[in-house]
Amino acid sequence: MGLYTHSLTAAQLKLSTPDLKPALQSRPFRDRMPSTTVKKEMSITEEILLKVNELNAHEPSLTGEWPMKSNSSNPAANFTGRQSPTRLEKLDPSSTAAKTLSPTTVPTEPTPTPDFKHLLETAAANHPASNSTKISPLFLRFIIFRKLLLLSDGRDKIFKVIQYASKILLWSQFLSNLGKNYPSFETQTRKSLSSLIPHLSILRKLVRTGNAMAPIETLCRGGNASNWFTFLNTINSLFTSLADDGVTLSKVGITQPNPFFITWADRLWLVGIGFDWLNACDKIKTAKRSVTLLTEKKRILGLQSNHVSGAVSGRLLKTTEYLDEDGVHISADTSPHSAQVLINNANTKIKQANQDIWLSQITLAKLVADFIFCSFDVFGVVKTVEKRGGINLSRGAVVTASQLQKFQDVAALVAGILGTWKLYSSNIGK
Repeated sequence: MGLYTHSLTAAQLKLSTPDLKPALQSRPFRDRMPSTTVKKEMSITEEILLKVNELNAHEPSLTGEWPMKSNSSNPAANFTGRQSPTRLEKLDPSSTAAKTLSPTTVPTEPTPTPDFKHLLETAAANHPASNSTKISPLFLRFIIFRKLLLLSDGRDKIFKVIQYASKILLWSQFLSNLGKNYPSFETQTRKSLSSLIPHLSILRKLVRTGNAMAPIETLCRGGNASNWFTFLNTINSLFTSLADDGVTLSKVGITQPNPFFITWADRLWLVGIGFDWLNACDKIKTAKRSVTLLTEKKRILGLQSNHVSGAVSGRLLKTTEYLDEDGVHISADTSPHSAQVLINNANTKIKQANQDIWLSQITLAKLVADFIFCSFDVFGVVKTVEKRGGINLSRGAVVTASQLQKFQDVAALVAGILGTWKLYSSNIGK
């Protein structure tokens, strides 16, 4: 059986010899008789070089200095450096001629093919263009401020701060003290600020024009039909925006001044402050309840991750529905690894809930300042005090109308600063 196989293989070699003879005769004797090991190394080395060249052609930006060096002591590497791919293809062990070798040939260990994905990652890591650019905190604040200017609400708040800061600067002692040494500078500054303030007021109204589209869209979607509180708040926002648009049209001279729009714009705004107050309080209550639930969840899962679930199995089963606010089923057979994953998720949610509480508290402080400013206009506090000649307090103190007007300006400035701060804080992670 062995002889038959040997003869058959010799016949196959005879048929395939014409393909190899021209190539063998054209080389020196020492290169015409390579061993099987050399043949396999030659073909694999050529495959590596071709693959590297192909990667260099397709990814020139990622290729750097590849971690492959030529070895002059390796005859296979020197051999492949002098041969063409066509001639090496004829000597490839995977070709027909190689498959017809005698079965008595001793098989050799294949040369391991390098991981080209790892080579690419190594070159990309060493490439200077791939290093990530660090953003400075100052530039990050500039990006957030730019995002605020792209929002109509952000522009309104920023212009509001500038408007009422200019008002306070006019009646403060700063310009008066500065005018003692620089009288011309004081005169020019007062003139510029007096011209800027009314223009900023009109500009803010123009920025808010068209805000009625948002409540109209909400009503058309029908998402608030089941919640009467949200529905009434949406209706109030709609009429408030329409009244503000009426005031804006009269300010720019398109329509005649109508006290109706001014009066009802302030009244509806005061009602909206009440809705926003209740909404902020509800958000704080919900966020605090979420923190309590997640803290309890972390405590139980902490016991579970420490392999003491037997002591709290009953507690876990009782609190499964109570602690399932995030849609994750918690039971007594929760694995320690899964428990640790849930603990990490709970920490993230607790951080977000605390952020919501902080933003809602800023909203409440802003609403207090808005209420002071709006109530002065709705109830005519300044005009009433001016008619009475002031408010007599204890010990002979008198509050004048101008002092109340200044207090109203300070409240508006505080509301603008808090509103801008809230927008800035809510856009930090976006």
